[in-house]
Amino acid sequence: MYLVAWGPDSVHGIFPKDSVGGLKHTDLGTYTTTDNEGRKLEVIADLWSWSLGLCVRDWRSVVRICNIKTKYLANTLTGTLANATSESSKVSSTREDGWINLKDLTIIAKSKIPAGMRNRAVWYCNPQVLAGLEIQSSDTKNVHLHYGEYFGVQNVPAIHSRPVFECECITNNEERVTAGGSYPEKNSQQ
Repeated sequence: MYLVAWGPDSVHGIFPKDSVGGLKHTDLGTYTTTDNEGRKLEVIADLWSWSLGLCVRDWRSVVRICNIKTKYLANTLTGTLANATSESSKVSSTREDGWINLKDLTIIAKSKIPAGMRNRAVWYCNPQVLAGLEIQSSDTKNVHLHYGEYFGVQNVPAIHSRPVFECECITNNEERVTAGGSYPEKNSQQ
């Protein structure tokens, strides 16, 4: 899960000078080809290429919440979602029992971004984390998650008044991130 505070002095997109947003289109026209079974097909072809990049001017404007065990996201404070009515399925709020407190994690992440940048921040997460966030926020006492209109899109979930967008390219199968990480050994011949 990422929180990005977009802006010209924090994080923004870049593209080559003298191009239209880095986007290039070539019309390849219409031609006839055959498929694997020998049938003729008329094809209308276009070639699109996009040269773009990301500029991080202030490293404090991006926060990542990592090591989220998505298999526990269906757990609620009072029990698992599947067995919420069963007394035997009660789960405490401690991390040892598997419950992941997304609300607290997002508050901590938001606090790491300087106050002057927070009003431009946007959340990004994969579908499993978004579902877990919505499940955990379905409590009637919830005041952290609501739905609104952002950038012309209606019913966008928002946590701490910042929109949450689903991004399928954020995966669940990344290597675990640990404190103090390690760096590859330097080649002594360099």
